[in-house]
Amino acid sequence: MTKKREVMILTGGDLSKELFLHVQKKHTGCLVLCVDGALEKAYEWHIPVDIILGDFDTVSNEVLEKYREKQVEESRSVQIESYCPEKDLTDTHLAILRAMQEDPEQILVLGATGSRLDHVLGSLHAMYDCIRQGIRICFLDAVCRISMTTDSRIIEKKEAYGSYLSVLPFSGTAKRVTLSGVKYPVENRDFLYGESIGISNEIVEKQAEIKVGEGCLLIIEAKKA
Repeated sequence: MTKKREVMILTGGDLSKELFLHVQKKHTGCLVLCVDGALEKAYEWHIPVDIILGDFDTVSNEVLEKYREKQVEESRSVQIESYCPEKDLTDTHLAILRAMQEDPEQILVLGATGSRLDHVLGSLHAMYDCIRQGIRICFLDAVCRISMTTDSRIIEKKEAYGSYLSVLPFSGTAKRVTLSGVKYPVENRDFLYGESIGISNEIVEKQAEIKVGEGCLLIIEAKKA
């Protein structure tokens, strides 16, 4: 059986070359999907891109035209998918839906966080849409790795993204939550939507285990800022 491919989405929030190179080294062979304005950085950093998607209101016509005319050596076979600016979903949400069509092993999203809180929250809803269909997805930036679970998750301490581990209910109360291997363990407790009890825990054993009986948990692994 052919192994499923990971999809990496580059989108228009906080995105650094250092972060991209770090993720690329750990996740080789990804299908790369680039969203609108992030194409400027892909072009500057000579990142091979497989699919370009968006309404193209934040990328220069000059750069976009180079890809249309197959003038970018590392991306000559790129597909370009255009959307009308007057649309119901954000470009990042459309990119996640497009990535899901590839039946990926996992979707990695770089640039989904940043100063536009409305876009960050919209992207989290796109993540939830993905999780409900059984596809693994995470957002990565310089400080955080963000993911979700509707059942269970194990995080090895040596592979954790940072010192802090936070879990929050998403889309309503998360019922029968158990956290083990952490500084502040929890057993079979409901996490009510609107409370912040799950913030800033820490992994203290070789691994942490997160379980939720019903509902969805937002998981944030964070480095010390």
